[in-house]
Amino acid sequence: MQKSSALSFLFPLPALVLCLALTSCVGMMDGPPDVTVAADRTKAGEKYRPPTPEKPQYYVLGTVGALELGAVYAGEAPMPVRNEVEPLIVTALEKQNFRQAGEKTPPPTLVIIYAWGSINPDEIDMGDPDAPPVQLNTGQMLRIVATKNDDLTPGSFDRNYNLPDITEGRHFLLIGAYDYASFDLGDPKRKRTILWRARLSVPNASATLAQSIPALLETGADFFGQDGPSTTLAGKLRKGTVEVGEAKVVEEDVKAKGSEKGK
Repeated sequence: MQKSSALSFLFPLPALVLCLALTSCVGMMDGPPDVTVAADRTKAGEKYRPPTPEKPQYYVLGTVGALELGAVYAGEAPMPVRNEVEPLIVTALEKQNFRQAGEKTPPPTLVIIYAWGSINPDEIDMGDPDAPPVQLNTGQMLRIVATKNDDLTPGSFDRNYNLPDITEGRHFLLIGAYDYASFDLGDPKRKRTILWRARLSVPNASATLAQSIPALLETGADFFGQDGPSTTLAGKLRKGTVEVGEAKVVEEDVKAKGSEKGK
């Protein structure tokens, strides 16, 4: 994968400041973004059942951090950092009766690992003006939006109607629950046993990743520990837009400004 390089050009405007009248307009979109939830259990987790208020499950939390997958474009908003994401994850898990293990709690039975990030189509132009570019990371994008219960055969009903358009970029949260006992530190070669996975994603044109994460969790947390085909639901985030007004050139008094600095 080759990252796009950003080129910045500076045009000096002595004694001039270019001002744009900007008006922020929140909620100016046709509807909330569509959140795709891909949640399933592994073969090892076939007998797993989600927690209840009467029987909560205790976990240890870990992360692999932010992921930037596929093509990288200039001008994309910076990734949120861990201390912005993790409290939202913990709150969403708490609402689903997952409790963080501590000294005064029962011992943990799960290790929950999460990641956040964005993925863009990674395409290559084959040089044929009559043929569209070839997408190189189709499989990677399908693993984010589909489950083991979806039919991923090209031309299948799921590919044509149930799954979202994977030719567009997406923001995502990836959350997986492992059997705590499989993290035996005395045996580093022991295979980690994952029980369930939840991949929550939204088109990245709908909002920034930081704006998307609360909507992803609010819409998708009910599916933690569940098993089924992927589903797309209306999220609860409304997109903000910016209207660009008329450009105005404002002259500055350079001599006056310089004398002020000398005081």
